[in-house]
Amino acid sequence: MPSLSDAVLEDLRFRVVQGFENRELTFDWLLMNYPADLGITADPYDASDLDAETTALLRNAIEQAFREKEKEAESWRRPNDYDRLLTAFAALDQQGIVALECPGLMQGDSVTCAVELAAVRDELGGVEAHGYCFFAWNDMARAIDGDGLSLAYGTFESEPEAPPIASPPPTLCPLCKGRGWIAPVDATQFPTTCSCRTLPLAETPAPPAPPPTRGQKVGALVFQACTAAGLDVEWEGRPEAYVELPRFRWQRRMVVTQESDVRDFLDGWEIELRAGYSLSSVVVPARQTIPGGMRSPYALRRRCGARKVSRILDAKGTFRSRALGPRRRRLR
Repeated sequence: MPSLSDAVLEDLRFRVVQGFENRELTFDWLLMNYPADLGITADPYDASDLDAETTALLRNAIEQAFREKEKEAESWRRPNDYDRLLTAFAALDQQGIVALECPGLMQGDSVTCAVELAAVRDELGGVEAHGYCFFAWNDMARAIDGDGLSLAYGTFESEPEAPPIASPPPTLCPLCKGRGWIAPVDATQFPTTCSCRTLPLAETPAPPAPPPTRGQKVGALVFQACTAAGLDVEWEGRPEAYVELPRFRWQRRMVVTQESDVRDFLDGWEIELRAGYSLSSVVVPARQTIPGGMRSPYALRRRCGARKVSRILDAKGTFRSRALGPRRRRLR
């Protein structure tokens, strides 16, 4: 009797805990990344190369993992840390800061996503984007392990050149005029050391602190939004310092979609259409779940990669799911 490998089951649990994918996307991911573990020998291959018994075994394991997650989520408090984070991100969006959940693996590709979205938003009008905030996949993985969540931030604007800070002119002693000695009244006598050289030196005043950079201003807004949302936040204030959520507990909810949710979602695809993306077919099957953040059209494009969404609803309002599409070539 076939069974699923430990690697498949471990990755399945990890992806369900993340909370960014529904059942169908999880199935696609495991099929794409574990063909050998699933007994697939064809190359290239697709879902039809998976035998019926293993297919049923994999789908049952996925269903069980999702049901366990949904059962566990019933005991989560409202709001939890992730709910508060979404509240903070929504507030930042209103202030012109593009706030994204796990847009990329690391900072580099995450910043690219933020730049692309900011450019489209600026074209459409509304609040002009001047900064970004996100956590990358690596940050999410550490948060799931219980090590807190780190938020990166920055500005799309160039930092102005800091004006040179002029040093204050030295203060001269009124007795010796800065010479350090006082001439004697009697020319036959030696000069005397001025008291300014024997008294303790006055502390040199510290130079004025430079004004905050534009990046620091974005960091301050991120810190304020997270604090206002009720999160436990730490930030050193330096431009290169992350905004840290040291006691963040990863509990991202899954949201069961209704027909009205998907219709509202599809009505919000103006950003994608203006950015040049096309629509092909629905990927959200009936009775599947998607996370709350997927209600954003840009969020779904980020989560699903090349998968597109369009308005294909059958007469009963059941959402159709498509197959994996082009046959995949085995990852080596």
